[in-house]
Amino acid sequence: MFHIPLLWAVIITGLDVLLLLGLQRFGMRTIEAVVLLLVATIGVCYFIEIFVLPQTQTAFGEMGRALLTPGFRHAGMIYVAIGIIGATVMPPQPLPALGAGAEPPVSKGRGVHAAGAAV
Repeated sequence: MFHIPLLWAVIITGLDVLLLLGLQRFGMRTIEAVVLLLVATIGVCYFIEIFVLPQTQTAFGEMGRALLTPGFRHAGMIYVAIGIIGATVMPPQPLPALGAGAEPPVSKGRGVHAAGAAV
């Protein structure tokens, strides 16, 4: 698809993780903002590709049929499906670890004790 050798893909992924870990010192909100920016960029690209570009004549009927009766029409598409699932499931795994060292917010006024009982 992108014709990137596996070694370079691993290096790019490692640098991506190091970038997120480096952003940790700016706080969790900064990491969330970066992730939101990346997701928004993907959304805008999908919108442009589906609705704006004239060379991508979208067949909405075929898309609807594929949603109702999914299948793999070409050899090797199972690998693309596994990659999409992996890209969807895997990113939430490192993100909680990034906030693991975060300090809990300090409440002002009334304190909160174990089991959520207010004092």
